[in-house]
Amino acid sequence: MRKLYGIGFLLLTSLPTLEQNPPPLYIYTSPDSSFQFVYPDNYELWSGARIPNTIQGERMGIPVCNSSTAMACVVYPSDRFENTSFEAAAFSANRIVTVSAESDCLGYTDQLAPPRAHLTTSPTTINGRAFSYVSDTAMVTGHSQSAHLYRTFRDDRCYELRIAISISGVLPASPTPQGQAFTNADAEHVRAPLRRILNSFRFLK
Repeated sequence: MRKLYGIGFLLLTSLPTLEQNPPPLYIYTSPDSSFQFVYPDNYELWSGARIPNTIQGERMGIPVCNSSTAMACVVYPSDRFENTSFEAAAFSANRIVTVSAESDCLGYTDQLAPPRAHLTTSPTTINGRAFSYVSDTAMVTGHSQSAHLYRTFRDDRCYELRIAISISGVLPASPTPQGQAFTNADAEHVRAPLRRILNSFRFLK
């Protein structure tokens, strides 16, 4: 992993302000120098073999990064919603090795095992490159996760960029005066800076 201080990097000209008083930004470059993205230095970054099997905040739930596919994972600061049902959120860059054909990659065929019948894909672009986008929801007892997935096929490899938010159906013991629910507005507040990381992603070669 190579982490560089990113204030003077060209990508920052296209990256909107992450917060009212934004923290310094870092550039993550993959070990093989195939891609880069920009992220705030107060977000936790995991890469390669250092990615834990589970990244899910304080309560056990659905991991927001998959250690079997993620090459890099940037975790949203969990303390910002610590008195709600929020568990964890992250942006990850993944390599999907279970598919080898472009049509299978962009069609998410590896995700269509029963009982799921289909996922609706739509085209989108990130930094001028075409991606196939889907949204998905996963549920286990007491937990749920919403995810936005973006796939592209490059050099015979299937890449997936992913933004995931996990929440718990079990509310915390110490409620805030405003209540314990993690709302759709809260989810968008979390998703927005992760989407900016997504939009800074680019291939280098």
